[in-house]
Amino acid sequence: MKFLHPEFFIMLPFIFILFYLLFTDKKVLNHYFSEEMLEKLRVNANVLTANARNALYMFAFILMVIALAQPVMNGQKIKVQAKSSEIMIALDISDSMKAEDFYPSRIELAKMKILDFISNLESQRVGVSAFAKNAYLVSPLSFDHKAVNYLLKQLKPSSITEKGTDFLTLLQSANEFLKDSELKNLFIVTDGGDDKDFSKEIAFAKDKGIKVFILAVATSKGAPVKIENGEFLKQNGKILISKLNENISDLATKTGGTYIEASISNLDVKTMLKEINTKAEKKTLDEEEMVSYTQLFYMPLALALLFILIALSSFRKDRSVEVVSLAFVLLFIAPLKSEASLLDFKLLDEAKSSYNNKDFNKSSSLYKDYAIRHKDTNALYNSAVGSYKMKDYNTSASMFEKVIPSDDEMKFNKNYNLGNAYASMPSEKNFKKAIGSYEKALKVKDDQDAKDNLEEVKKALEHLKKQKQKQKKKNDKQKNKDKKNKDQKNQKNKDNKSDQKKDKKDSKDKKKSEDKNEKGSKKSENKEKQNKDKKEDKKSQNSKDEEKKKKDKEKLKSQKSSKEKKEKDKEKQKQQEASHSELKKTSMSEKEFKKWQKRLEKNPVSHIYKLNNKNAKREDSNEKPW
Repeated sequence: MKFLHPEFFIMLPFIFILFYLLFTDKKVLNHYFSEEMLEKLRVNANVLTANARNALYMFAFILMVIALAQPVMNGQKIKVQAKSSEIMIALDISDSMKAEDFYPSRIELAKMKILDFISNLESQRVGVSAFAKNAYLVSPLSFDHKAVNYLLKQLKPSSITEKGTDFLTLLQSANEFLKDSELKNLFIVTDGGDDKDFSKEIAFAKDKGIKVFILAVATSKGAPVKIENGEFLKQNGKILISKLNENISDLATKTGGTYIEASISNLDVKTMLKEINTKAEKKTLDEEEMVSYTQLFYMPLALALLFILIALSSFRKDRSVEVVSLAFVLLFIAPLKSEASLLDFKLLDEAKSSYNNKDFNKSSSLYKDYAIRHKDTNALYNSAVGSYKMKDYNTSASMFEKVIPSDDEMKFNKNYNLGNAYASMPSEKNFKKAIGSYEKALKVKDDQDAKDNLEEVKKALEHLKKQKQKQKKKNDKQKNKDKKNKDQKNQKNKDNKSDQKKDKKDSKDKKKSEDKNEKGSKKSENKEKQNKDKKEDKKSQNSKDEEKKKKDKEKLKSQKSSKEKKEKDKEKQKQQEASHSELKKTSMSEKEFKKWQKRLEKNPVSHIYKLNNKNAKREDSNEKPW
């Protein structure tokens, strides 16, 4: 144990001197009355004397000084990191922002949106720039949001006389403004300008690591732009209508930021703030090491108040027992209660260390005890997490259901982990509960892990339903088979009974027929012999007729083949004569004619040659003559 402020002990000597004087000082009555007379006049109804009361006061003052010295114990070092994100806000002050499709004008609404945005920031450093054709710094990055608001209110479109809107120049200037920042976040409030292609701006932002967030302050219908003399801007004699350029959304979405169109309510600003907090990373500004102590000042302070209470009270002699019992209660039972709260602090430390050491069983039980005693939501949540880590998903889910979240972060964590617990217990009912929990979590916060888990559980639920359907079909088939088997068995039993009856009848009929057959068998044998002899005579006659027919067919075939050969020979001769006559008609020399004739005689059908006339034109100039 030690004292954090021991300098208060310097008060103790003055207290001792004060009470020494009180103890030694005699009352004024002693100067006028003797001690015997005063004893007769005094009514001794009180237990405490003046010196006893003074002693109680003295002890009370000493205990209060000890409490001021702040006694503590169990000092633990803790590292505290201060984190913040840096945001550069850019306001478009080109002439198109004077359009009045938003009341009172685009630029006035844009300034109100930015002021509302800054008022909702907590620990972020904010800077403001204005831009048209070029960009200008209005306020550097600062934690002094009031100063930034003041400078922003003084900003007007008349401050800059340049025409046009150049986003590439703005990004280059923002890169210079944020050159000392690790994380570059640019929040632009604009009507989008007139460019259709922002590929150069997107490439530059990606290269420099700038995340762009855009709040579009314009409408798709648009409005004319008033100039200072009250007239509208014209081009070629026609009034110009300035509309929202929706192509500017690419600059935000393709650099990792967010694009939102302005509305009359402040919902757009709140949504943008949430998007920036989730997408814009925070950097560590400073790291400080602090010591956490268990405070004990309330113990001497409680005793001091008890002594003062006794000193200020009047007790009769017959109530002395009550005084002692009251002192016992205040001196012993109250410290026990304070000691209990001290043990609770140690209990939480022990539960946390057990969780870090992966002793989830012990951690969960300690957190659960603390939650039951103090009805603490955070402790109940931590106990549910410990049960989940032990894979006791049923207990974990029941605990998560009882958690009453105090903020949106706790609400998201509760529903997300509740979905995980239900998803870890595969059944159609639990999968449906998991889907409901994930959907509740996503309503609070747009989280990719929650989306992925939701899709996986939906797929698992569909797969489970398909398996159940298949199992039902199998069961139905099995039932049908069992019914068929039963029917077949019953049918067989019936058939067997009918067969037995038929066999009995057949056996009787056989006996009768056997007797008849024995008589007619001798007659049938004689008839069969006669029929066999007739059949053999017919077969021999048929074989002779077939041989004659075959010989006649062979003769006809030989005659036809000889005729075909003669006709083929005649056709060959005709072809040769025709070829000779054609060759003679051409203007070939005798030597060439003889060569072609020899070739044709060797194989007159297999080759065909094209003979060109002398007057024919050549298609290929490189072709050589024969």
